[in-house]
Amino acid sequence: MKKTIIDLFLKKSEMTATATINGETHELSMTIGGDDPYEEPEKPIKEQQYYYFCHVIDKFIDGEQYAITVVSKFDMKRYYERITPRENDIIHKLVDISSVGLDGNGKIVCGWHNRHIVDEEKMIGGGIIDEILNTRIYFDPKTKSNETYKAKPQNLSNILCDNLLVCEKNVTIDLGEKFVECIKLIADFTRKNDTTYPYARINDEIAEFDNIRTAIGVINNIFPIGKSFKLAQYVISYIGEVIGGSSLVLPATEFYNLRGPVKIGQVTKDMYESYIGQNSKRYYGKIEKESNKKSDNVEIYY
Repeated sequence: MKKTIIDLFLKKSEMTATATINGETHELSMTIGGDDPYEEPEKPIKEQQYYYFCHVIDKFIDGEQYAITVVSKFDMKRYYERITPRENDIIHKLVDISSVGLDGNGKIVCGWHNRHIVDEEKMIGGGIIDEILNTRIYFDPKTKSNETYKAKPQNLSNILCDNLLVCEKNVTIDLGEKFVECIKLIADFTRKNDTTYPYARINDEIAEFDNIRTAIGVINNIFPIGKSFKLAQYVISYIGEVIGGSSLVLPATEFYNLRGPVKIGQVTKDMYESYIGQNSKRYYGKIEKESNKKSDNVEIYY
């Protein structure tokens, strides 16, 4: 059977080429791709939550400093025995964050992948406060490993075609079509608008915030100062928690970190139930009625 380019990247294989050096022809070879460096835990239930975000960093590439637009995918998976999370003693958590960096022309110039493996251990708290806040049962995270892998330079020009991030140490990550489409949209936006996506998004938020401050000024003329102050304090605190940044920083142009991060879309939550195949291996199938749920925040259990 003829191998596709995706087959080649997903498993370790040799890529060969020829080069002419001092008039002589030489055959070159190098290993590309690799195996996924983890195996899914043998648990009946898998939960997955993911979303995309974007920010800007300063980074040296080939000795030159660039302002790089970073597009990232946050992908968290949890594995457990019982479908109700709090009924489990240990939840195995795997957090993958895949990132690509775009230059001012929207071209991918760097990439990396961070993998964080954690065991969440069930703990029992005590006291009236725990009872009131429903935090008597919580999960304490115990880190097992935390590693970052750089993308191979020869892979950067192929990411948008193959949906794959090929990294050092034979680590290959399937980015998925939706995330790659998101990268393409932001790359196109950066190229056409000659500005970064986070800067444009946050400037819209600043305009909205200025409108809210104006409205607070109107409220101040209508209500007694005590009530208007409490309302202003509430609104500014709320924006600070949702958008990010200190609720005490004014004016609005200084309220935001103009370099991000900016979340792109809502968090998607999918649920999977495992089964044993004819080859005695465990597989995970999506529970449709429990999947594709959208929310503004990642669900945590502690």
